[in-house]
Amino acid sequence: MLRLRDFATLSLLSLVPQALATFLKVQNNCAFEIYCAGAKNDGRFTNVQNVLPGALYKSELAGDNDNIGTVAKCALNPHIQHPFQMEVAVRNGNTFLDLSAVDGDPFLPYDRYAEVDGVSDYLASLCGHGVSW
Repeated sequence: MLRLRDFATLSLLSLVPQALATFLKVQNNCAFEIYCAGAKNDGRFTNVQNVLPGALYKSELAGDNDNIGTVAKCALNPHIQHPFQMEVAVRNGNTFLDLSAVDGDPFLPYDRYAEVDGVSDYLASLCGHGVSW
């Protein structure tokens, strides 16, 4: 039988994933470099980063439990034209993930997949093995 202290501990642990920030990551498994940048729906954005083959991009802008979404955009050019886009918004402890193409998706010919990475981060793998979306 659970004691009150054990129940309180379990209750607090159940809140941990909701309290953590969500970060978007992109693993470049392509044989060529890609370019990624992050943005928030409140107007903030990051500089474009060159992501070499085999490297991991992690957006500096977290998705917090505030219903202000965050996005990672990756493209074949440093101007992020025609990007692959991964968006996440967290509201009332619920996470909404959207994988989309804006003005075309440069990675359609390649395998792509997404997964939960750890407790609260989301990882998209480009040119990797997995289920395409």
